Amino acid sequence: MTDDLKLVGANIFEGAVGHDWTHDRFEAVLDLLAEQDADAIAIQEALYWTDNDDELLKRAEKRLGMHGFIAREGSDLHPAILVKPRLRITRTEHLPTNVWRHGAVLVVVETPGDRRLTLGSAHLSVGSPAQRFLEAEQLTSYFKPEEPTVLLLDSNNAEWDTELGHVPQMVASMLALPGTRTPDTRPIDRLIERGFVDLAARTEHTRLPTTAGTRAVHVRADRILADPETAVVAGDVELIDTRGVSDHLWTSTVLSL
Repeated sequence: MTDDLKLVGANIFEGAVGHDWTHDRFEAVLDLLAEQDADAIAIQEALYWTDNDDELLKRAEKRLGMHGFIAREGSDLHPAILVKPRLRITRTEHLPTNVWRHGAVLVVVETPGDRRLTLGSAHLSVGSPAQRFLEAEQLTSYFKPEEPTVLLLDSNNAEWDTELGHVPQMVASMLALPGTRTPDTRPIDRLIERGFVDLAARTEHTRLPTTAGTRAVHVRADRILADPETAVVAGDVELIDTRGVSDHLWTSTVLSL
C-alpha cells in the first residue's frame, strides 16, 4: 500500500498582491493552490505575507488548511513552505542570507509511516549568474542527496540549448556565462553534480519553459530536484497553468511512498 504525497512548487509573483494586477489576485492564487490539493507547497515571492503580524500567511494557512513556515528576507520576497497537518514538521531552517537576493528555507517533516523527508523552497538570483552560482553552492551545504530530500525552486536558470543570440544584451547578461551568449547552467549543474536528480529532465516533454508573460526569452526556471532514491518513487513533473495569476507556471510531482 502506498501513501502518496503531492508536492507543488509555486512562484506566486510579488506575494500575489504586488504589481499592477487585479485586486483579487491573492484570492485567485489561493483558489488555484487549493485546487491542487497538495500535501506540501513550496512558495517563492511571498511578498507582504509577514506584514501586519503575518496576516497574508495566516489567510493562506486558513484557506488551504495547512501550516506554514516563512523565512523573512531583507528583500521581502520571502520563501515559504506550507504543509498539510498529516505532515509533522520537526525542524525548520532559514538559510543564512549573506549571499542571497531572494532566499531559501528548509523544512524537515515526518510523513505518515514515520518517514523523514527534507523539503526546500529556494529562489535563485534573477539578474546575476555569479550570484546564482554562489546560492546554488550554498544549497549543496544544507540539502543532502544522501538523505530523503526534495528541493522545489525557481532557479532562474536557462537550459544548455536556450537560444540567447537574438535577445537584448541586458537579458543575455542575466542568463549567459560572463562575456558570452552561452547559457549559464552552472547552478543546476552543481546541484546535479552533488547528486540531485532534476525530475523533469527525465522526460523530454517536461523540459518546457515555465516563465510566462512578456519576457524576451522563456526558460525552465522552476524545477524539482530530489535525491536519487526519492527520484525513483517520484512521478513525472506536471506543469500547472496559472491562468494569468502569476508570471510563472507551477510544478508538481507525486511521491509514492
